[in-house]
Amino acid sequence: MYGRTTGRRLTFLNKAPEEGLKVTALCGGRNEFYLKGSICCIPCLMLGDTGANVTLVRTDLAQKLKENFIYTAPKISLKTATGKKAEISGKLDAAIECGCRKFQHKIYVADITDPCILGLDFLQKFNFKNLEGFNEEQRTAVKELLQEFQNLFSTSDSDVGRCNMTQNRINTGNHPTIKQYPRRLPLAKKEEAEHLVKEMVDNGIIEESSGPWASPIVLVKKKDRSTRFCVDYRKLNEITIKDSYPLPRIDDTLYALNGSQWFPTLDMKSGYWQVEIQPEDKEKTAFTTGQGLWQFKVMPFGL
Repeated sequence: MYGRTTGRRLTFLNKAPEEGLKVTALCGGRNEFYLKGSICCIPCLMLGDTGANVTLVRTDLAQKLKENFIYTAPKISLKTATGKKAEISGKLDAAIECGCRKFQHKIYVADITDPCILGLDFLQKFNFKNLEGFNEEQRTAVKELLQEFQNLFSTSDSDVGRCNMTQNRINTGNHPTIKQYPRRLPLAKKEEAEHLVKEMVDNGIIEESSGPWASPIVLVKKKDRSTRFCVDYRKLNEITIKDSYPLPRIDDTLYALNGSQWFPTLDMKSGYWQVEIQPEDKEKTAFTTGQGLWQFKVMPFGL
C-alpha cells in the first residue's frame, strides 16, 4: 500500500493504563495517507496514520452501526493537536473494506476530525507497506504487478484457498474411537467460542457431526489480542499412523536455486484449511464446545 506524507498533525494517543493495549505518543514526522473504503458497508474516507497506535472511528459514523457498537469506557484518552483530551466512548468489531480487500478489526469510537483513522495496529496486522522511497515509475510497476496477480491474494479473513489435488487421510487403523468431554469455559469464552464456530460454519470450514469421535477445544490468545480457535488433538495424534514421506534435502533445494535472482515469498492464508480431508475421516476431527458436535471439512490446525 502506498500513500503520501502530509504536513498536518492529527489525533494521536497518550500512554494508556488499560492492560494489554500499548498506546504511545509519537512526535516528529508523521506518515499519513488517505484511502477510500467502507466500515460495515458505510462508505467513508480513511486516514492511514502510523502515529496512532489504535484504529479510531468518529462518533457520528459509529452511531449508524448500532448493532455493532458497544458502549464502554476504556481507560484510554486521546490528545489532539491543540493539546485537548478526548475520551473514547465505545468500541466495535467492524468489517473494514479498502479497495478489493476486506478486514475484520476492533475499532475505538471517539470525537475525531476524520471519519476513520487506520492506526498502526491495523496497518501492521494486515501488512500494509509504504512505498514512500519509490519513484512514480516504480510505484506504477508495483501496482500493475499486484493487479495482474490479484487472484493470488486473500481479500478477507474468509477468503481461503482450496487445494483439490489431494485429500488428507487420518489413518487410525483398527484403534477404538476416542471421545473426550468438553472442558469448562467461562461465560465470556463460551460466547466467543460460539461466535468463532458460527464464522467457520458460514465460511464452509466445519459442519455438524453425528459420529462417535470428540475432542475438546482450546482458545488461545494471539499476539494481536485476537483468539485462535484450537482443538486438542493429542490423543488422536497418538493413535494416527504416521506417513514417512521424506522432506526434500536442503542442499538439493539450494542447488536448484543456482542462477536465480528473484525470490518472492507467499504466505498461505490459513494454510491448513486449504487441504481437504477424505470424507470417511472427517468425523475423526469432531470437537465439542458443550453446545453441539462439529467436524472439519478441511485439515484443522493441530493434526
